[in-house]
Amino acid sequence: MLYELVTHRHPYANNTPGNGTPYDPRQIAPEISISQEFADFLLKAVKPARNQRFQTAAQMREALQQLPILHAATLPIPSTNFADLNLEPDEVGRPDYNPYVTRLLTLYSQARRSNAGTRGLDDIARLTYVQTKLDTALTPAVLDGQFRLVIVTGNAGDGKTAFLQQLEARFEQEGATLDCLSSGNGAEWIYDGITYASNYDGSQDEGSIENDAVLANFLVPFKGNSLAGLSKQQARIIAINEGRLRDFLDHSPLRNKFEGLRRAVLGFFLNGQNPPKGMLVVNLNLRAIAAGGSGSLMEQQLQAMLKPEIWAPCEACSLKQRCPLKANADTLSDTSSGPLVRARIRRLFEVVHLRRQQHVTMRDLRSALSYLLLRDHGCEDVARILGSEDATEVLIRLSYTEAFAQQDNSAFNQSGIQVTEDRLVRLLREADVGQVDTPDLDRKLAFDPETAVPWLIFEGRSLYVDEVFAALRNRTPSSTETDDLVALLHGQRQLLRSLRRRVYFERRDEGWRKMLPYQALELLEGVTLADLQAQTTEQRERLKDCIVEAISLLEGVRHPIVRRQFICLRASQVRNASALSFRLFPKSRFALHVEDRSSVMPYLEVAPDTVTLRSNDAEIGQVSLRLSLDLLEMLEMVRHGYRPNTNDMGGLFVNLVIFRNALLHLPYTSVLVTEDDEHFYQISANSSASGQVSLQIEPRDIENVGGTP
Repeated sequence: MLYELVTHRHPYANNTPGNGTPYDPRQIAPEISISQEFADFLLKAVKPARNQRFQTAAQMREALQQLPILHAATLPIPSTNFADLNLEPDEVGRPDYNPYVTRLLTLYSQARRSNAGTRGLDDIARLTYVQTKLDTALTPAVLDGQFRLVIVTGNAGDGKTAFLQQLEARFEQEGATLDCLSSGNGAEWIYDGITYASNYDGSQDEGSIENDAVLANFLVPFKGNSLAGLSKQQARIIAINEGRLRDFLDHSPLRNKFEGLRRAVLGFFLNGQNPPKGMLVVNLNLRAIAAGGSGSLMEQQLQAMLKPEIWAPCEACSLKQRCPLKANADTLSDTSSGPLVRARIRRLFEVVHLRRQQHVTMRDLRSALSYLLLRDHGCEDVARILGSEDATEVLIRLSYTEAFAQQDNSAFNQSGIQVTEDRLVRLLREADVGQVDTPDLDRKLAFDPETAVPWLIFEGRSLYVDEVFAALRNRTPSSTETDDLVALLHGQRQLLRSLRRRVYFERRDEGWRKMLPYQALELLEGVTLADLQAQTTEQRERLKDCIVEAISLLEGVRHPIVRRQFICLRASQVRNASALSFRLFPKSRFALHVEDRSSVMPYLEVAPDTVTLRSNDAEIGQVSLRLSLDLLEMLEMVRHGYRPNTNDMGGLFVNLVIFRNALLHLPYTSVLVTEDDEHFYQISANSSASGQVSLQIEPRDIENVGGTP
């Protein structure tokens, strides 16, 4: 009885006295910090053998009174361990508290308390700063004096200002003395005989000076028609939005003074031309945070947020064995299994990249990873949840496996207000593996999750994670416990979705690769995110075959040989026609192209996000179809029997409609006609010397189908 009053748990498994050894109360109730002496007392009191327990109540009372202490001493957080943080007075020595967690929370764009970490280089941003190719490749080139004008463009959150500040710090390390501008928008310095100036935000006014005048003054070494300043001893480094830069060069009253610069900038953005020697334009909109596999920015940023020193204060916390946030960190940083889990998280980010729905900035990345680890919950939130009567559902939601689940977040808002969703988190949730039906796996999970798949082992993670999932399964109503069919189905579906997500991240075999809701993902990845030099012709041909077959199926061609050898397009859209007519374009006249930007953009992490089916035939001309993952997925669904609706045709299929119309507008002299998709006839128009046109109809067997379109 005393044991259960203290721990709120039965000392034995399955509430059966003598079933194995009793649980150590310090492990199942770590939040109350039981002392070693009190734990030994409780364990003796529940020994299964009578002669090992206290023999009388008086003997037990005497032993209890002689205990020197009931609670273990709480280890305060020593403030001297946080030289890289500026602690608030109330943070110094606070028990069960990790100040790094509080600061990681500020990286989340929709944080309830503060999202200050999304702006500039504060304590946590510096501690978790990830060096990109701007730091490792461009910085040495700038220090070497290779460029006189560096223009860094991109969206807010791409890290433009952070890069310039890091670059300035490198110059200071090399002995340069920086003179920071009074406006706070840049600095000036001299290094190796070159006078440098930086501008952190080229869209900003400076006091009473309007932005056009600020830009004109900053770029004055590059006035004129010839960009002669590129060969002189003045250098400029500016971070500016592409739209603002082009607006200045196209529409400013001062634009005529920068004609040479205008030609170079527009040539880069509109025609892909490299700027002249000594000038560099870096477009961060082309950066791919998922490029590079295990060396990607996504992987590096996540590991930076998992640094041991960030999570070390948790070791002094009395709740560490039950804390879901620490469990997330322990899982992802596990020496053996952590890299495997991180690879599966990275694959979700690769999906976002290939869908081309949003350019992901470094700010977006840090925000999503903060949400993955912490779910906008801090140390005080965890203590409150663990102190509640039944926290199972909330603890499951705080698991990293549920971070990108499609669900209502209002339960997390303590004020009862619907939470605004982070942009990147919303896209990641659209690839929720929990929503994908997997009948064979689902049956095994419903029977026994522990044996459904081989599971990864996490040596440093608390077993409490397994207990929480077991508790969720036990509390979910079964058919023998309720007659409410709606509640039964809802509960079982929610349980199954949570188990699927956990399986995706933590199964030991390769089955996780098939769990994402994209049939075409591996096809596209094989020719985009893979090493372009190592690709085989077979990979591209396989993808081209799938595209060709799907387009022909969309047009109504059912014969397997015809639809696989030709791009077939309906020549007439007459409804309920007794025969269908098609124009045929042999697939051999098309090739699949993947744009490799790595050689022309050495200062960015880049990876293709589309493939292009392009004509290589002079008769057809420059006709091309650009395919992202979403369009390719729709085509793959068509290959497997899906018929797209009107909304599909108006959205994803816009590129396909343009491609189709371009081909149909080419001149032609023959069409293929069929009534039953088995017997084919070719109708050809022949012109005589006198100008008369005659039609010729002849049957075509499968081997001779086609000809000149």
